[in-house]
Amino acid sequence: QVGEDVEVKDVFETRTRGGLGDTDLLLKLCPPIPSKYVSLGVLGEASFPTGRKEAHFTTDNVDFGVKGLLSFNLLETKSFVPTKVHFNLGYRFNKNEDEGYGILNPNNPDTSGFYPPGYPPSPEGSGDDFNDMMQLGAGIEFLIQNSSLFAEFTWDNFRNADFETPADPAESNKSIYTITPGAKIIGANGNGMILAMDINLNPED
Repeated sequence: QVGEDVEVKDVFETRTRGGLGDTDLLLKLCPPIPSKYVSLGVLGEASFPTGRKEAHFTTDNVDFGVKGLLSFNLLETKSFVPTKVHFNLGYRFNKNEDEGYGILNPNNPDTSGFYPPGYPPSPEGSGDDFNDMMQLGAGIEFLIQNSSLFAEFTWDNFRNADFETPADPAESNKSIYTITPGAKIIGANGNGMILAMDINLNPED
């Protein structure tokens, strides 16, 4: 996309930028419970500002969140295909109150940034939780020997953040909906890789 607000000397000039982003650290704790069909856990996550600042690939703050995890293991039922079902519910503390992060327009995903979802700055006088978000996820996993196919649905809902209000205020949106299909491939030595793609489900207008 050629910038329209500056004089363009080269028709191939774009705003594409490269570089490394922030560093994510995840910690999952799963206490033992007396059931082979159900498992519980807690996932803590933190994003550290190691990204390239001049390219805006960083929140420039330590953002963090916590999620509760619930999984159902249907592998031993012998009455259904080898399957696991997962649910999670969490809260993300977005901490760059002055500038926000990324490009965020939930009603037009094509103009939005990349994960973690962008978030707007907090207006003067608002609390630190203005641009925090609730997160809800659900997924299903089909096991094939040592590998699996999966699909995940994620709903990110901002608590208070205001976006550009359309002509009809009822159409305003504070949520981002994403579905992620993918495959997890594990080798005989235990090493593996995950291939997945995020698909935004928000309408474009």
